[in-house]
Amino acid sequence: MIALFLCIALASAKLGIDVSQPTSTSSFTCLRNKGFTTMVIVGQYSLKVKRVWFDIEGTWTSSASTNQRYLMEMMNEARAIGIVHGIYGSKYYWGNLFGSSYKYAYASSTPLWYPHYDNSPSFSDFSSFGGWTSPSMKQYRGDVSICSAGVDYNYKP
Repeated sequence: MIALFLCIALASAKLGIDVSQPTSTSSFTCLRNKGFTTMVIVGQYSLKVKRVWFDIEGTWTSSASTNQRYLMEMMNEARAIGIVHGIYGSKYYWGNLFGSSYKYAYASSTPLWYPHYDNSPSFSDFSSFGGWTSPSMKQYRGDVSICSAGVDYNYKP
């Protein structure tokens, strides 16, 4: 139901990728040499991370109120135990899961990473939802093979 995305900021980011498959050290070196400054690693690794991203998409229950309660329980627990976190999600899934008018109580203090595969590293397409008036990061291209690694492209100003 929920996937966790671990974000490693390698430098001040503009363009980044996320990796969800086994990837060699030489591939990471190649990616860094090609100018990617942020890498999001999906999986279970012994890493020190700066932020955990909660993936808000897919199939939950058919009850918006049940989904809203579950989201708040999960986010309140993350906050209580000191997990620095963000939300990965789209306006489409947000509306389907929680109802289009539902506003996340901590949106103003929680970064939003949204997907829109338009090959445009910009936020010009962003439309407010869930209490967010602006995003922190955008996934703008998916399922790309570069440096022998399967990646998604991300933009963060």
